Amino acid sequence: DHYFSGNGGHEEAVRVFNDYFKIPVLKDMNPGQLKKIGVAAAAAVAVLVVIIVVISAIASGSGPKGALKTYFKAVENENFKKYISVMSEGEKKLYNVADEEALEIEIEDELKNRMDNLEDKYGKNVKYKIKVTDKDEMTTKSLNVIRNAYSLSNDLAEVEIKKGVELDFEIEIKGKEESAEGSGSALVIKEDGKWKVYEIELNI
Repeated sequence: DHYFSGNGGHEEAVRVFNDYFKIPVLKDMNPGQLKKIGVAAAAAVAVLVVIIVVISAIASGSGPKGALKTYFKAVENENFKKYISVMSEGEKKLYNVADEEALEIEIEDELKNRMDNLEDKYGKNVKYKIKVTDKDEMTTKSLNVIRNAYSLSNDLAEVEIKKGVELDFEIEIKGKEESAEGSGSALVIKEDGKWKVYEIELNI
């Protein structure tokens, strides 16, 4: 056993620990050993960065497919916060309300009415099942149509639309009494760095 005291206690403890477990000290290493450590450390950092990016993407549900699924999950649960998190700024503008509180009231009523209609048709506990079958990048011309429309509004003129995709998907709506299958397409655009659902068309 080793006990340490005095001003050199910590340094002595590290030296004994390194000696005991045969851990080399950096100052005693040759250039080849130092290079190997540098490469290994860089690789470890790169792997850590990739892991963090992947976890962040999963946690936030980012990406156009994630935005589309969040949209339908919000309708399922009548969840205003989730719904508005993937609602395009252009769609918000269509409500023509004074503030966020008024927008919340409007959308909550809309979500409730939509779910009431779905339950009348399919029964209680309505669920959506979405499977994306195709993904196409929107052309610059298509994106410019949206950009130009936004530029006509003082509230939307500063919104940056970086890119957009068109998603084709299969959809199943299922309640306790009935179910239906169909298809759909959605335009999902990246506004100020976040993916938002701009337009949805369903064929059921």
